[in-house]
Amino acid sequence: MLAKGTETGEGRLGTIIWLLILAGVVYAAWELIPVYFNNYNFADKVVELARAPKYSHPDDRIESELIKAAQENHLENYIGPKTCKINTMEVRRVITCEYERTVEVLPGIRHKFTFKPQGDQPLI
Repeated sequence: MLAKGTETGEGRLGTIIWLLILAGVVYAAWELIPVYFNNYNFADKVVELARAPKYSHPDDRIESELIKAAQENHLENYIGPKTCKINTMEVRRVITCEYERTVEVLPGIRHKFTFKPQGDQPLI
């Protein structure tokens, strides 16, 4: 049996602190991964639409497809007709969208992320 004077309790406090840090990292990942995943999927769609044929996909149709892609990726609150610029030239199409999204990374800590998905592809 150990004497009472040799126990300090430091091991438990250190464990609790590391568990709190781990919980904060898991919570932040839970909040941030969907934000980046949605942006990645939307950026992929932007590149796909920039590659679409010029005559079967005029700028109006590209714009409606962008809004549809934003809705599919839960970005309708951030992306609209005014946030995306479509520039179709003779040999290529450039689509640039820029939006900001504020996320609560940890309780009480908010961060504003700026995303700028861009597609610059030659036309088929």
